[in-house]
Amino acid sequence: MSSGASVDCSDLIRFGSVVMRLANKKGTLHELKRGSELERGYYCLFGNLLYVFENEADANSVKGLIFLESGSSKVTTLNATPVLNISTVGGRTINLTTKDAVDLYEWQNAIEGGKIVNISRKIEDTETSLVALQHKVEKLEESHQDSERLYVEMKSSLQQAKDSQLTLQKQLETSEKQNTELSSLLKSSESERLLLLRSRGILPKRQPIWSLYTDESNDVLKCMKIWCGTWNLSGKDTFAHMQKERAKLVLRAFIPPGYDMYILGKLCVYMVYVCGV
Repeated sequence: MSSGASVDCSDLIRFGSVVMRLANKKGTLHELKRGSELERGYYCLFGNLLYVFENEADANSVKGLIFLESGSSKVTTLNATPVLNISTVGGRTINLTTKDAVDLYEWQNAIEGGKIVNISRKIEDTETSLVALQHKVEKLEESHQDSERLYVEMKSSLQQAKDSQLTLQKQLETSEKQNTELSSLLKSSESERLLLLRSRGILPKRQPIWSLYTDESNDVLKCMKIWCGTWNLSGKDTFAHMQKERAKLVLRAFIPPGYDMYILGKLCVYMVYVCGV
């Protein structure tokens, strides 16, 4: 292949900060067209892109761009002439030839090398995307685990609240039952106490008795309001051992409010309430 002058494509292609890892292949190739007629073209290989220039060393004379990434290239013979056969995207097939077949293999290696570099770059991009995707998946898994943990905690809290409610309900039922039992016991105790008092002859009168008494200091008659209660007036053995304070406690339930109580004698108990006149 005739080396010729290198084509400067810096004004044609701007890669920014991208550094091409493949040494660019530049040179002159002949494109075979219409049988044995040769059409000279100047080619510059950038990675997997093959630029075709009409004039040598003239970046403004570009007349074609061939994508080689999805195409295939092979060195073969056409009319006993070694050619580099390139099948491009879209079904186009071109045959390139040089004076030296060795140059064809160099171009083929450069083209395939560009494909490898591009595939490697895609693999790296894919790996980067895969890592980013895996990171997102891990974040989603962590979020899912947090949601599950929160759900379990809320479920546990709800169950604890239900258990606490059941416990309080049982305590309430127990308290109501105890209250009922205490009320029943209180009624029974009151009934038993009344029965006991009645069995002992304690039958308090339900209405006050008015009476008069003489004040010894001035011999003036005064009004007394008396509430009487007796026990075993006819019995022989009364509450012989009951003290007056004990009798007061026993008989207190029969005393209307606003009266004072006095215990007189052993055989008879009078609840006497003095009212001023």
